[in-house]
Amino acid sequence: PFAGFFSKDEILWSAYASTRGSFGLWLVGSAASFLTAFYMFRAVFLTFFGASRVDTRVAHHVHEPPPTMSVVLAVLALGSVVAGLVGLPELWRHWFGVSAPFYDLVEPVVGHVALREGVGHSTELALMAVAVAVALGGIALAWLRYGRGGAARESAAKPNALRNLVSHGYYFDGFYEHVVVRFTDWLSEAVLARRVEARIARVSLERPARFGGRATALLSRVQTGDLQAYVIYALIGLAVVLGLGVATHG
Repeated sequence: PFAGFFSKDEILWSAYASTRGSFGLWLVGSAASFLTAFYMFRAVFLTFFGASRVDTRVAHHVHEPPPTMSVVLAVLALGSVVAGLVGLPELWRHWFGVSAPFYDLVEPVVGHVALREGVGHSTELALMAVAVAVALGGIALAWLRYGRGGAARESAAKPNALRNLVSHGYYFDGFYEHVVVRFTDWLSEAVLARRVEARIARVSLERPARFGGRATALLSRVQTGDLQAYVIYALIGLAVVLGLGVATHG
């Protein structure tokens, strides 16, 4: 009865019993929970059971985590044990005569899940039992496969197509690296950098720089150092301003 059970059970129950749910959705969710139990306890058995597989050059660096990490993990572990009590399933609330503070809090935002006709507490109890059996089945399969020396047998097993497919993560990483990453690198370097970016640089940087240089060369001719020329420029500017003023108000 930990937080993971309550959250998972509510998802499965809503997938089956809500007006938008169906047996197919519940079946997919149950299969996912079975795989979750299997893979999580596979990690547990491979990490904490059997002989250590840490390289000898790395083993002497292994140490307990500092309090800054272990305290945080302890808080998270405590939450995973008791946090589910704030959102008990409806059947449990009916049994114990309590409310669900979390559901009461979010109901104004997410609303209330409408159930299909013909589903009741007996159906919810049956689905809970099935959910527990599915999780225990995943754990048992992980124990048979990786517990009691299963990890060593797994390492010594002969490779086959299915094992290679799963161990390589369905080759998603390889596909991503050789297709997506390399294509993106080629597109960035050969096309965007050499062609598109070069043209944008010429338009946005080189041409304004040339224009600024030419304007500077033209204006530099005005800076002659001759005081008489500066006075003439000032008089010409004053005449232009006065002429504009007369033309505007005239």
